[in-house]
Amino acid sequence: MSKEKFTKSLIKSLEEKELYSVAKAYLKELEDIDNIFTLNGPWDSGIDLSTASFDIQVQATVEEKNFETKLFSDLNKAKQNIDKFSITNRVKYFYSYSLSNTTKLQYKSRAKIDYGIILDIIDCNVLSEASKAYPELGRQIFDYSEISKYSEESTYFDDVRVKSYYDLMSFGNSIDIKFNIIKSYTINILFNCEFIQKNLLLSQVNQYFTSSLDSNYFDTVLARLSTDHKIKLKGGDISLHAKERQRVEDALNEFQEEEALLLSDLTTALKKYNLQEHLDDIVIRLSELYESTYSLNVSEITHRDSNINDIRSATERLRNYLASIIASDTAPTDLEDLLKTLIKVGDSSDILPKIAAGHVYCKISDPDRLERYAMQYSNNRTIFLDTNVMLNLLLIDYAPKVEYDNYYHKIAKQFYHFSADNDLYLKTIYPYSLELVNIFEDALGLVPFTKLPVFKTLGNSSNPIFQYYTFLSDNDELENELTFEDFLKEFNFYQKSKVDHKRNMSYLLNTINIEIQEVKKYDLEVVIDLIKDDLRLNGKLKSNFAANNDAIMFELLSDTDLEVNPKDPILCSWDLSLNRVRKQYFESNPRSTKWFLYTPTRLMDHISMINFQIRPEVVSNEILSILDQDNTFQQMTHTLLDAVATIINPDNEVGRKYTNLLAEMRKNEILEVNAKVPELPADHSPDALTIDIIFKSLFTKYFVSTDNTSHDFKVLFTKDEYFEEISSMLVDEKKYVSTNYKVSESMTKRLDEILKNINHELGS
Repeated sequence: MSKEKFTKSLIKSLEEKELYSVAKAYLKELEDIDNIFTLNGPWDSGIDLSTASFDIQVQATVEEKNFETKLFSDLNKAKQNIDKFSITNRVKYFYSYSLSNTTKLQYKSRAKIDYGIILDIIDCNVLSEASKAYPELGRQIFDYSEISKYSEESTYFDDVRVKSYYDLMSFGNSIDIKFNIIKSYTINILFNCEFIQKNLLLSQVNQYFTSSLDSNYFDTVLARLSTDHKIKLKGGDISLHAKERQRVEDALNEFQEEEALLLSDLTTALKKYNLQEHLDDIVIRLSELYESTYSLNVSEITHRDSNINDIRSATERLRNYLASIIASDTAPTDLEDLLKTLIKVGDSSDILPKIAAGHVYCKISDPDRLERYAMQYSNNRTIFLDTNVMLNLLLIDYAPKVEYDNYYHKIAKQFYHFSADNDLYLKTIYPYSLELVNIFEDALGLVPFTKLPVFKTLGNSSNPIFQYYTFLSDNDELENELTFEDFLKEFNFYQKSKVDHKRNMSYLLNTINIEIQEVKKYDLEVVIDLIKDDLRLNGKLKSNFAANNDAIMFELLSDTDLEVNPKDPILCSWDLSLNRVRKQYFESNPRSTKWFLYTPTRLMDHISMINFQIRPEVVSNEILSILDQDNTFQQMTHTLLDAVATIINPDNEVGRKYTNLLAEMRKNEILEVNAKVPELPADHSPDALTIDIIFKSLFTKYFVSTDNTSHDFKVLFTKDEYFEEISSMLVDEKKYVSTNYKVSESMTKRLDEILKNINHELGS
């Protein structure tokens, strides 16, 4: 961690009273304002600090969330002080977190226009920069943070092995991994003694490995360290070179600073629940969480058998431990919040990721194999992308500066820049591009409904393009007030257009540097069966088209023809079901190419780890998604609006009748004061109502899960002669579903008869 980053971390860790002290020091050092008093309290009139003559208004906050609301609430109080007491209109506002210069200028302008206040925001960035020019301020930041009290020896962080792991990931490299591992142990052992005999040193190094190092190999290690001026060989004694000792000492000082800061932040999080006495145990369990993450990477590299359940299990162990020590009356949501906070704190420092990655490297049973892969990696940067990853990249490319509060979008945005920075060669297959076309055409299907007066009553859509548009529109992120139809035109998708949407998608992917690879014809029967068996076993849904496309990708990646496939091909996907299917596929086809499978997060970590680098937020990016949501990502989750848009034509008179009926039923249910929403199946949105559940259940049964009735089901909603009966059935079914949480057999039995009649009519 750099000195600047460390200082910023200290500032962010300050409590309110400590920030007041830093603010006083800043004003004294930089502006020669002395005799400042703390006024904060219930009757402070919005002035946290001031002089006796009130010739300055100073406010400060350590609240990261809702800062803008807090700021302008305080400025409103400051304006009242100006109006009532005719005191200065200059306000200095201290904030322990960072703001962009653009944001600060916007706040400054608004403060002047709306409140008549000259605002000066001193945020974390300003305080950090000032501490460089004014060492006394820097010293006081260090003192006020009370970080030194956390610098005592720790049973975990004081272990030679732990320090070796940190040193390895700080100064190692991907060339000669085995040598780097042994070097880190050797140097850290030598640091703790003046000199040592070779046999004793070898014995101490060997205690950290499952198999003993050969004495001859160790001689080559020592010779190389001597040549590199890391150690001195004198007679039978071995000692550290003076410059290397200084390097290690500087590294350990940094190590201790990061250790103290991490322990301080963890203690702050634990104090809220009176759990600070469990700090050491929690550090160990957090380290296990990181180790599971990096073990996943190494397992994928060496055996192609990574399993996300390792991370899930480590997360669950930490959660269970917290549940066992926290007060029994603690709300489950508080437990989840604590778990997320601890993970975020761990990710705010480099120390745990470095130690965990170093630990995993040192446990590798075959470092030579890992090293061979690392060396050849530089020539293998071809990455195949699946549909959902590409969709997010397209949306990001449309508005790259937008901060969309969606996990997949955030990760894809990181990957968007990471792939460019690391010269990754992105590819996909033509069938996946057709899936993208389908998603855009599904979005087009929503357009006629957006023009109806009852549109908002029909609820939301799970279509990711519509959701993104809604976010942009609600947050004024669109340059012009675009309708959803206009928004789709930005991607060159039009209703009833002569534009070739398939060719257009090829163009769109080319603009974000994704090449479409043609695929030869494969026998897909075995792979499709594996995919469908896995879906049934895990209770998931996937269209036949999507399953077929995944099967094509499987066969392409597994092809042993090097003219078809790069060596060690990589697929980047959020679809974790593919990992299970891949394992079975490899068992059935042992001679196939053993390809890699990574989520975007795992892929970025994989590439970074191969280069002995640690990416920020390595754990929270993956684990918080596990805590927050099911990782099946947009697999056949339909809202009422999606179902209606798929099977009902609003331009058809009967279609409009059904649309209005469903909207009216939904509106009435929302207005029912005592309406109770039943417990929802996993594939329904959390805001679903009873009518949503009925219609979507029928949609899944008759349209999604089978091809036998899908056409007839769609035709049903064009036939006026069935409207009254279907309407009555939907109304009557509400009571049954509200108590049984599923559609009745009597309804499906009658629908079976109706669809059979329609099929007979169509066939005749």
